[in-house]
Amino acid sequence: HERLVTAMALHANRTRFAWMETPEERTRLEGLDARAGLAQALYRPLDTLPDAATVSLPDVLRGARQVMLETRARAAAFTAFTPVDDAVSRRVQAQYESFPYPPWDAIAEATPTTFDGFIKARFPALDTRASAPRILSAGCGTGRGAIMLALTFPDARITALDLSRASLAYAGLKAEQHSANSISFDVGDILNVGAIGMSFDLIESSGVLHHMADPAAGLKALAGVLAPRGLMRVGLYSERGRKAVIAARAVIAQHQLPDSAQGVREARRVLQALPPTHPARGVIDTPEFFSLDGLHDLIFNVQESRFTPLGLKNLLNSAGLTFLGFDIADARITAAFAQQFHSADAALDLDAWEAFEKNNADAFAEMYHLWCHKTA
Repeated sequence: HERLVTAMALHANRTRFAWMETPEERTRLEGLDARAGLAQALYRPLDTLPDAATVSLPDVLRGARQVMLETRARAAAFTAFTPVDDAVSRRVQAQYESFPYPPWDAIAEATPTTFDGFIKARFPALDTRASAPRILSAGCGTGRGAIMLALTFPDARITALDLSRASLAYAGLKAEQHSANSISFDVGDILNVGAIGMSFDLIESSGVLHHMADPAAGLKALAGVLAPRGLMRVGLYSERGRKAVIAARAVIAQHQLPDSAQGVREARRVLQALPPTHPARGVIDTPEFFSLDGLHDLIFNVQESRFTPLGLKNLLNSAGLTFLGFDIADARITAAFAQQFHSADAALDLDAWEAFEKNNADAFAEMYHLWCHKTA
């Protein structure tokens, strides 16, 4: 029994109590003895429990509580590396301080390689020579991407930049756990990335630019610190692929749900009550729906832009970058594209991808993951 309740408490804390709490549950919780720590851990964050309640907790919960306290202390210790003075950047920063995303434990197994070897295998026609590459993870969040880069390219020096101290603290803790020692974690805004004072051979920025007031300005700033012959991998939302999210955001507006933890919980209830055919029901099938931070990031984000392939073409052109292709994990998508466009060069033509996506709206439902480079 205790093992089951302990597992439930760990899950509750990881998902940040995404479900609604009934008045009866609240009343019974308030009537518990202060030392009933395990029962309280089912409903309240471990790092907010009084010391008396933690004495009887199983070791695994006390350990999780200690990690949460350490992460909070780490977050408080960060100072800003670059200015964060844009109004929207400050709103996004406040959001991710309250809802850091995503929490994670597992990471894919990395195969260490050289940067030159990786790029040559991926883009054989490109001339890249960076024996000790500098890599920027721009908007690293909770650090999984930056840590994968460090484990994949052990010869690299990696700078990981994000607005959120809470996210960076989590990332720093995870980096230590995975012995990813080549990463410098810093608080800063992409708009002011030039203040870092260095250029980078590779920049990765996934799921970040579309949360800026002006994604084009953000991309131009990143292009400004990209080394000659440098490469960039960018992740951006698709207008067509986000139809369920767009519908869910409309439901939130219709019900005037507040941007708060309780508002996210109420959104879960409202969305689950929709008719099965309602377009917003699509978000219920996503992993993000089952955690407070995940659902907030998905449908309550304070700033979101979306693109089409033609929009990507204009965005890249405005920053002086050349499209090198998409990373597509689903082989069915690449097969369908090849069936429609037989030319080997079509995969580098965003006009072709525009035509393809019009008939395959879910092809980039998660995100566009594209490569581009700076030729000068």
